[in-house]
Amino acid sequence: DLYFGLWYPVLVAAATAVAAGKGAAVISGAGSGIGRAVALALAERGHSLVLLGRRAEPLTATLRAAGSKGIAVVADVRDGRAVQLAVEQGIAAGFRPQVVVPSAGVACVAPFGELEPETWRAALETNLLGAVFLYRACLPGLLRSGGHLFSLLSVAAKKGFPDWSAYAASKWGLR
Repeated sequence: DLYFGLWYPVLVAAATAVAAGKGAAVISGAGSGIGRAVALALAERGHSLVLLGRRAEPLTATLRAAGSKGIAVVADVRDGRAVQLAVEQGIAAGFRPQVVVPSAGVACVAPFGELEPETWRAALETNLLGAVFLYRACLPGLLRSGGHLFSLLSVAAKKGFPDWSAYAASKWGLR
């Protein structure tokens, strides 16, 4: 889509410029969509990968397609402890985080009055807290090494759209 086409090259160029060859790219939601695309692009530019997601097969397929050194770890970003353990597993395997891209996300589209509490919870826990948990897990090492955190925002982080309230709130929180 147009929005993806606009920011994707900027993200890849920035991540490559700031950390070329210095460490691993840690990417959540790497089994599909934006996370997979970012993983493939950064691997193509020489980054090793620590891939997180809820299902092993798509992560393994991304790692294979990337042809990069790395590790695929099953973890649900809504579980802070699972994210911490996944990052520790990557570090133990020799992949020191240098670039962090939380791309796991859900879009909940429905009129505000029809969104159930579970839907709000899913959007906030995945899009907002999932990023926070990944940042926190990687932050100590990044502070020592000078690594970089990236946020995948949306136009919805600045401007609300009809039927996108939960998604917009979760993205606004990352600003």
